[in-house]
Amino acid sequence: MNYFLSFSMFLLLIVRVSAQTPSSNTPVEEEQKLPLEYTIETIRLFDTIQKSPTDTTAFKSFIKEPFIGFKGTIVRLHEAVNKDPKNPNVYYTRGLELVKLKDYTNAITDFTTTIELDSSFINAYIERAQTKSKIHDYKGALQDISYVISTDTTNIDVYYFQGNILLQTEQYAQAIESFDTIIAHNPLHTSAIINRAIAKSKTEQFESAIEDLDAIILNNSNLVNAYINRGAIKLDAKDYTEAIKDFSRALELNPQSDISYQNLALAYFYSQDYSNAIESINKAIELLPSKSEYYRNRAIIKNKLTDYRDAVADFSSAIELNPKDYDAYYNRGVMYYYAQEIDSAIADFTKAVVINPLYGKAYYNRASVRFLSEDYEGAIEDYSKSIEINPAYTRAYENRAHARFQTMDYAGASLDYNALVEKHASNENLLINRGYIKTKALDYSGANADYTNAIQINPQSHKAFFYRGILKTFFKDYREAIADFTKTIELQPSYNAYFNRGIANYELLEYRFAITDFTKALSFDSTDSRALINRAIAKLELETPKSALADFELSIEMDPKNPIPYYNAAILKRKKKERETAIAYYTKAIEMQSNFYRAYYNRGIIHKKEQNYWEAIDDFTEVIEVDKRNGSAYNNRAILKRKVKDVNGSIEDFTRAIRINPNDSKAYYGRALTHLKRKDFVKFFQDCKKGFIKNPKYTLFYYGRRPAGIISSPLVDGSLDKTSINIISISNFTDAIFILSE
Repeated sequence: MNYFLSFSMFLLLIVRVSAQTPSSNTPVEEEQKLPLEYTIETIRLFDTIQKSPTDTTAFKSFIKEPFIGFKGTIVRLHEAVNKDPKNPNVYYTRGLELVKLKDYTNAITDFTTTIELDSSFINAYIERAQTKSKIHDYKGALQDISYVISTDTTNIDVYYFQGNILLQTEQYAQAIESFDTIIAHNPLHTSAIINRAIAKSKTEQFESAIEDLDAIILNNSNLVNAYINRGAIKLDAKDYTEAIKDFSRALELNPQSDISYQNLALAYFYSQDYSNAIESINKAIELLPSKSEYYRNRAIIKNKLTDYRDAVADFSSAIELNPKDYDAYYNRGVMYYYAQEIDSAIADFTKAVVINPLYGKAYYNRASVRFLSEDYEGAIEDYSKSIEINPAYTRAYENRAHARFQTMDYAGASLDYNALVEKHASNENLLINRGYIKTKALDYSGANADYTNAIQINPQSHKAFFYRGILKTFFKDYREAIADFTKTIELQPSYNAYFNRGIANYELLEYRFAITDFTKALSFDSTDSRALINRAIAKLELETPKSALADFELSIEMDPKNPIPYYNAAILKRKKKERETAIAYYTKAIEMQSNFYRAYYNRGIIHKKEQNYWEAIDDFTEVIEVDKRNGSAYNNRAILKRKVKDVNGSIEDFTRAIRINPNDSKAYYGRALTHLKRKDFVKFFQDCKKGFIKNPKYTLFYYGRRPAGIISSPLVDGSLDKTSINIISISNFTDAIFILSE
């Protein structure tokens, strides 16, 4: 009974796009690799602010009148203040002692009281400024120093202190002015010249900065700090070879200089000479094993050597030495990520933000790792925190849009891109990404507008043409899609462009053009079986099954875990009557995809033809397990059950097929035949009548292997008016039924 036979060909209408990362401003894809920010460029291996000699920076503190009998204990100073609360000297002296005890807040209070009692007490202003700088109140420190300078423009030490604070607070132009004043008074003030050079380097006045240090070295060729700082400036200027020479000279002068070794390591690092970088930083650690920054920097170098385990160990050492080093936790988290220890990475990023709640990059990286762990809600929360800390962080917006995209919150993802587009209206990549999200949200007109605007901004944007072509494919506007894919190919030929144009050509029945496109796609990526499969399907449309089968079999070699080529090759093998091979291919497809009900269905048909009835019944049962409303599977299983004499099971399956589709005349006729097997003629004629009513054109019946005819007379009250039976046609259908007239 051939009328239940159903074979299917799969055309892979795959819109294939490359997975992209949000940081590269490319359309959102479902498989992402989000970038983890890494602080190697932001962690300096050397603090370029050179500390000057003690005799030029330590202000000589003194009291105007000697405090007779004072032994220096804080207790006696408290007693002295209580005895003489109007004496500014005792407050000043107690302030100095409190500074030694690092009680900076109370020290500042005492210096302030000193000034209130004697506004001309200049040293109190100076000490208060220095103490304020210790608690990072640089604004207050500069105010005090400005007052001191207004009373005495000749105090060089005050200008030097002012210059250093300005340098530390990145006010480089003003710092240069302060150091200029010092140098005008004393052209040989080495520390001022060095720090002026540093300030100049920060404003990229590298040549002038190096000239300052050249002058110092000319006067004193053995000054280690001059070589260290000149090397650091050359490092900033990316003149790594010359920087290495200066650090090496500093080590010749002082082989025990740990700073020179760690700076030499930095120079080698930026020169990508990681072996020498490791050797140099090892020397620095040998000389000063208590310096946490050195372990941190060695870990960074080891990362470049992909030695993640040792890098983790070094960051751990840095943390042991400085448990509050949030940068070390941050970077160790990155190492754990590279070592695929995701939970440890998240724990370290968490520790970093606990220590520094404003560490936006740590929130960003924790979000990225959560994203990769498919914790999209957690990722959204962390990206939001990163944005809260730094509202200008573009990548955080893009990646939050990604996370929202994964949770199918297309509206939220669009809002993120709306914010980005508002700030960067001329960025075509943002428009392309937003267009892709709108496509997923079924806002096709909005997506089309974004792609078109991107093309207007940049007519050479192959990505905008490509994605608009895909959108037009969704619209089934295949000719316009072909135009966009063709433009994409003109701008930047690619596998994706040819592949998708091939699909559009196939849909327009332009099979030869489709074959050409799939062939061209394969020239870009000969290992992708999908183009082979689609080319084979197009070849079938041109009735070249031999060539199509060759493509299917080649695709099996390329991708033996893809069930589709096995399935399609099986269909062609069946048509060549190579049923055993066809069954083997269907079986392979099922092994690859256990719920591939079409493969079960077609294998069941072959088993039926081979009279392997029980195997066929098992296959149709699998179809029904996957697709419980597959009427054809019930019909075929019903026929097979009848063949194995399971009459009740046969009737039950035909009845289920009828429940699924009450107009299924085939099911009625099939059930009629089963009733006939039971010699239940009343039900037989009832189902015949129902089948005829549902589809008068389908009136074939069956009686053993007798010739077949077509009933042309109506059925009345469940009986057959035999006198009006006319044999209209005779054939030899094995499974057709013929009602014998007498």
